Amino acid sequence: MPVRLVDHHVHTTFSDGLATPAEIAARAAQLGLAGVATVDHLAIGPYNDEPGYSIEIARIDEYIAAAHAADEAHPGVRVLAAIEVDYGPDTIDEAAALLGAHDFDFVYGSVHFIDGRVVDTRASLQGSLWVDVDAVYRRYFEVVAEA
Repeated sequence: MPVRLVDHHVHTTFSDGLATPAEIAARAAQLGLAGVATVDHLAIGPYNDEPGYSIEIARIDEYIAAAHAADEAHPGVRVLAAIEVDYGPDTIDEAAALLGAHDFDFVYGSVHFIDGRVVDTRASLQGSLWVDVDAVYRRYFEVVAEA
């Protein structure tokens, strides 16, 4: 039996991606993938300060519906609606409430911010923000363990 591949981490235009759920599903079908998960960033409060990075909370239901419509339109490709929640120690309760109010197929947790600063871009790791890269990664794993 041949192996059919899946891609379970594709951002859409609902956050910082370049394609809609329908476009992603169509491309997955062209490539012969068995499935895709649309996964958009959900950053809350102080972690949502970059326009276009995070899905707008008011559009979450629209996003889930778009992923489910893409799933129905492409019977050979299973399309899942997932979310990638940016961890912030001060936003846990709000994130939990949002996750409980929506029917995601699955949820990713992520750490893109440490002590209020972005840590996953080259620019954020250079210059005066972070002098010791080893210290950044030590702190990163402390925050991951905390999450």
